[in-house]
Amino acid sequence: MTFKNKYSRVDRWLHKLAFATPRMQLDFAEQEDEAFRKQAGVPNEPSAPVFITAMPRAGTTLLLNILAAAPQFASHTYRDMPFLLAPLKWNALSKGFRQPDALRERAHADGIMVSADSPEAFEEMLWMAHWRGHYLPDRVRPCSASETQAGFLPFLRTHMLKIAELRRPGQGARYISKNNGNIARLGWLATHFPDATIILPYREPVQHAASLLRQHLRFSEMHAADPFASAYMRGVGHLEFGENLRPIDFDGWLDSSPWRDPTRLEFWLAYWIAAYRQVPALAQSVPQMMVLGYDSFCAQPGAQLAIVNARLGLAEGTLAAGDVKKLADKPVDLVGVDAALVDEARTLFDALEAVRVRV
Repeated sequence: MTFKNKYSRVDRWLHKLAFATPRMQLDFAEQEDEAFRKQAGVPNEPSAPVFITAMPRAGTTLLLNILAAAPQFASHTYRDMPFLLAPLKWNALSKGFRQPDALRERAHADGIMVSADSPEAFEEMLWMAHWRGHYLPDRVRPCSASETQAGFLPFLRTHMLKIAELRRPGQGARYISKNNGNIARLGWLATHFPDATIILPYREPVQHAASLLRQHLRFSEMHAADPFASAYMRGVGHLEFGENLRPIDFDGWLDSSPWRDPTRLEFWLAYWIAAYRQVPALAQSVPQMMVLGYDSFCAQPGAQLAIVNARLGLAEGTLAAGDVKKLADKPVDLVGVDAALVDEARTLFDALEAVRVRV
């Protein structure tokens, strides 16, 4: 999928309008929330949501697609765009002119096929609309477990319920999200959603960092060639690559690291270390967390999914692995790459291996 052949002139105009009017969308959302809460049978809180999060390129989309296919779950889809903050109003308005949509390869060119009805990662837009002070020009600040933002928690809970009702009307479905940004909010999510499950995959760090670097270079070229592609990804909170890159500043690593050039492998290795350094301790202290090794999952998807299935309290066999395709490992030239940084990443990888889900 390229942005040029996916989004018409009208589509682009609607997206630009939506991205420019978050306050208007929040006003619509408040009206929508009030009406939604008055409906009979609406629960007070979402039940047992699932949050999939990690550094990009760790298999989060694969996991989202598998879980979202089960009838117990409901997620955002491309149909919710661009007025995502008021999904019920937008659904009512847009369903009269929706068109069928065929599967096509997504912009990452990684073999994952998507259509307008595919589940996708749009939850970050909710955070951007409320936690604006965390989005700095060159970075994103993590969110501690104790931080609060007026009105956000009830807004998020109601939004989750609305997505569940929109996707699975009357079924009491469980909200599921894939949001890479949530790796900066693990403690916050565990504190405010004690019945949630947080699924956090990881990859071998050199392969992972190399994949991140390739995507950064790919999206940098795409954004330079198509300003709408850049505006779209910035508007939906995909700040991971290209000219929109705003790394999450875990523990102030950006100012302390000597590796500041995102066109070098060292930058992505240092970022990987900063992101995953917190995980081994959290995996042992936060009962809601499940740490999944991407390579192990792809090697034994059925066995690994059986554990996830049981952990989520689903009937045996609910989750089906289907055709799990592992992102291919590619040769990585480490000549000239800082050896101490590679060793640090691999040591952390061993610590993650020690706490991951095992068959």
